[in-house]
Amino acid sequence: MQTSSFNLLIITALLFFSTGCGTSSNRSTETAGVEYTTQPDSVFQAVVVVSGNGWGYRITQNKSVIINQPTIPAINGNQAFKSEAEARSVAMLVVEKLNRGHMPPSVTVKELDSLGITY
Repeated sequence: MQTSSFNLLIITALLFFSTGCGTSSNRSTETAGVEYTTQPDSVFQAVVVVSGNGWGYRITQNKSVIINQPTIPAINGNQAFKSEAEARSVAMLVVEKLNRGHMPPSVTVKELDSLGITY
């Protein structure tokens, strides 16, 4: 019985640390995020991730990463999004552009402003 409890403790600890729980809020590397999609039949998905001291996103197509955006696009410098919601709104815009066939799905400063992105 004692070995069973010990094994359960080890498995719980491994799961805890492998999912990113218990890590410092000062993360310097990207971690797994939350997946969003604009249309149920879309082959593109937006995944919001922690990036540096903020948020970024990845766009996947059929589960393969096609865009990795750890910083706010269209602005000078390498600044992460200030919130998950801001990263998600830009990622969803990019997915919508991809679904309409826009390639590359560039984002403009005007679009960032219209979405209320702070930079």
